[in-house]
Amino acid sequence: MTQVFRHQGLFASTSNLEIAAALFQSGEITNLDAPIEINTANSGIAISDFNLNIDHQKISGATFTIRNESGKPLIAYVIGIDFYWDISPKPCHASVSEDSWFLNADPLGPGEQEQGHFMSTVIPRATVHFLRVVVNLEYAEFSDGSIVGLNAGTLKTKFDETRRAKLAVQHYYADMLQRGTSPEDVAQQIKADLRNMKYKGNQYTALIQIYMELSKSGPDDLANKLLEEPAVPISGATP
Repeated sequence: MTQVFRHQGLFASTSNLEIAAALFQSGEITNLDAPIEINTANSGIAISDFNLNIDHQKISGATFTIRNESGKPLIAYVIGIDFYWDISPKPCHASVSEDSWFLNADPLGPGEQEQGHFMSTVIPRATVHFLRVVVNLEYAEFSDGSIVGLNAGTLKTKFDETRRAKLAVQHYYADMLQRGTSPEDVAQQIKADLRNMKYKGNQYTALIQIYMELSKSGPDDLANKLLEEPAVPISGATP
């Protein structure tokens, strides 16, 4: 799951190692019971049970339930979270994304649900009155390539860019297999590439995902995964 946070200067989004230091210069959050608005209209996706972990010093994450009420497997989604305060008409924006496209991982099937997590910590640097939270389904992609959401077109472009980078890593190891390298030797190469930090950015993320699949399934099953083409082509998603 990927987390993104964009904030104004009066707020800090911190890692766990930075929280203690940030609290020394923090302000205070008033109104801990701000209303929550959820927007998923006509998407086939439901978001419920959105709960903030909040006190007067910080917001330390949130949990929610996402349910696929469509008739199609859900491949990827992005949920936007906007925090509104009295100090500015512009919200602090965060997003949570999930993508099962790579290596044809298991999608969220019709009628299935799962718990999602927003794991960033938001600390105000001044006293602020918490007005409301708006939760939007910004992107959802289904197994037939269809996409919906408030920001579907823009986010589809970003997903495609990320997926092309990941697919290049998959094809590198698939080519080794097709040239006759054994699954065991490919597995050793994957481990060596991970130790040597061969890739960066999205390609490093792909390598981590490949290694996790190797650890879970073993060399032979991973080899089959690497040789599979994506169930949803990169250019296949349409509004």
